[in-house]
Amino acid sequence: MDDHPIGDIDVRVVINGRGTGRPEWMFPTVPHIDLSAAIAPHVDADGRISFVYSSVIVRTPDRVVLVDAGFAVTDRRADPLADALVDLGLDAADVDAVVITHGHADHVGGLVDRRRRPAFPRARHHIGAAELEHLLATEPSHEIVVVRAAGLVETVDQADWVVPGVRVLPAPGHTPGHIVVEVTSGHERALLVGDAVAHEVNIPEAAWNHFSDERDEPASSTRQRLVEYAAGGDHVLIASHMETVGRVRSVSGRHELSPV
Repeated sequence: MDDHPIGDIDVRVVINGRGTGRPEWMFPTVPHIDLSAAIAPHVDADGRISFVYSSVIVRTPDRVVLVDAGFAVTDRRADPLADALVDLGLDAADVDAVVITHGHADHVGGLVDRRRRPAFPRARHHIGAAELEHLLATEPSHEIVVVRAAGLVETVDQADWVVPGVRVLPAPGHTPGHIVVEVTSGHERALLVGDAVAHEVNIPEAAWNHFSDERDEPASSTRQRLVEYAAGGDHVLIASHMETVGRVRSVSGRHELSPV
């Protein structure tokens, strides 16, 4: 777990799992010569890149917001998110709001418990309107169906505040209704971009699409917009699959990620 204070708001990154893969698997449409040169600083001795699966707990002075709920909890899988809440002196009932950046399994599995009941029974669950429509039409057994049946879902179709200091912004492309989260306290800001940015190499190469981007061109343009926004606003940038948390800087006309 990694804490990143943003003014008087605490932002804690919770690692739910780790993985590795070949660069060409992650970025299948990028020409090999371009990919191998750009990815070289990030590969291990076997030529593989590493990545994480993460959620974020945001604690304002009087609210608790969870951004993405990680994998489904099973007898064979640990529950780092529950452990992180306990470490903070909290439990699932203390979560006031859940933001669902998008509906992929590693972001929503933890929305329900082992009995298929809402895991965060007091929380309002915020999801993009287009995302909810897409999931209801294509995945009738999706976790969001359970949460919606309990009357806990609120849809987002434009920038909107979840709680004071925490707002959601539309960022479609990776999925039809992908959203991101901006945390603001005083002059400090963080941008939690979900899967809109897949890997550290996406900072200088924001046009490169990830293998699971469902809408390639919108994903690319959204990613470029978010990287520019993070650089211009001096945000701390957090992405669901990037182990590096940092600020985007412009160096010789190219964007780079500087760890914090």
